[in-house]
Amino acid sequence: MFAWELDDGSKGIELLHSSGLPSGAPNRTQTWFSPLDSGWGLAIESLYIGAPFEFIGAFVYDAKGQPRWVVGDSNSNTGGSIQLTGHRPHCPGCPWIADWSSDSQPAGRLQLGYQGQSAGPSGSSIQLPPAYRGGWMREALPIQPVAPPVQ
Repeated sequence: MFAWELDDGSKGIELLHSSGLPSGAPNRTQTWFSPLDSGWGLAIESLYIGAPFEFIGAFVYDAKGQPRWVVGDSNSNTGGSIQLTGHRPHCPGCPWIADWSSDSQPAGRLQLGYQGQSAGPSGSSIQLPPAYRGGWMREALPIQPVAPPVQ
């Protein structure tokens, strides 16, 4: 389920479905968080589309304390340094909008590592693009999935 609320007060909730593409191996598709620094997290989708591919949505807060998303992807299932982008309109489902890539702005990097299937360190040097303000700087922290990823 995905619940959302926009600045104009409109809100809703949606049932999210799998992309239907083959899962990566290992499959780390899940919502991840850090028990040492709660309140933010990652949504990771592990796929195998002829090669490993991971899509990452990072949920953070701007300088005003408002929730924001930045996204990135990797051609690996081992983590590493991932370039992030911010977009306007600002929503995690917006890649389906026809002109989504025309407003992409660099938003920093995410350092993602895994230790086995269900834990690993994550660090970030996120700088939110205009019109949002703020950054999300984190040293490597242990992260874990909300539930074990589906095998």
